[in-house]
Amino acid sequence: ESERRVNFNKALTNLYRDIAEAIEANTALITEAYGEEGCVDVVLSLHEEAEARAGAILRKFIEYRQLDKLNAMGAPPLASKSGDGGLHSGDGGGHSDQVKAFERTIDEIVILCVRSEEYNHCIKSVLEGAAGKGGEKA
Repeated sequence: ESERRVNFNKALTNLYRDIAEAIEANTALITEAYGEEGCVDVVLSLHEEAEARAGAILRKFIEYRQLDKLNAMGAPPLASKSGDGGLHSGDGGGHSDQVKAFERTIDEIVILCVRSEEYNHCIKSVLEGAAGKGGEKA
């Protein structure tokens, strides 16, 4: 059960936040020292490192959440709507727990995707800004 408490979203968020904050805090200094091209090189290097670390986090997520087993088993059948308007799983409580665990995993995947998209948008904005100022590599 302790494996279930690993917060991959927090790990990925912290990684991306730290990279974004480092870039934001040091862009002017790097640009002043190395020009726009140097700034682009630094941002691209940090992005490459962030992607490698994010990949490691996501591989651990897949391992800990046993997504290969989930994929092999298939999604648990969705709860069916009963005559009283409520949702029921049909087998008491065990199936309902499976469905809830599956839903939590899907929610976690969506959050991880959103974090990655937000980070990529941030990096894209930085690189577009550098391109607008004359950085050819951006």
